[in-house]
Amino acid sequence: MAGLIHDLIENLNELIGVYDELTALCREKKGYVIDNDAENIKRITALETSVVARVGRFDKERVSIIKDVCQVLGREESELTLTQLGDLISNQPEHKEYTEVVERLKTSAADLHEINEQNKTLINNAMDFIDFSVNAIRSTMDNSPAGFGRDGEEYRESASFLDING
Repeated sequence: MAGLIHDLIENLNELIGVYDELTALCREKKGYVIDNDAENIKRITALETSVVARVGRFDKERVSIIKDVCQVLGREESELTLTQLGDLISNQPEHKEYTEVVERLKTSAADLHEINEQNKTLINNAMDFIDFSVNAIRSTMDNSPAGFGRDGEEYRESASFLDING
């Protein structure tokens, strides 16, 4: 059991490192979102995708270790959280290191969640501004002056800000 707990501690430490790397990328992206720098947003998003793939690998490994721990303890995987496992190993020498790493993981995940929420808000605000700008341009074009055709009928030229004829 001690070996499994040690493996889990190593896995969680690696996961924290990846979460911290992802958080740093998200913070960097936040600056690019504020600056409206599409090229760097695209670059950072590609880097985030590769880091998220690493998170997935560590998550798979963690699930496998937890499955083994549950077999040793005679418990169902769905019944055991990281915190509950900490309670179960409270008399083990690895308990202190384990609980510290679980707390660091929680903090790291909370930091990542917070910066992601900030980026989400910034991106939504930018999209709202774009929608507002497009609608403002359209309404200006819709108010173009009317003219009269050869037959005396009133017509309104359709204005467009897209030059599709070249």
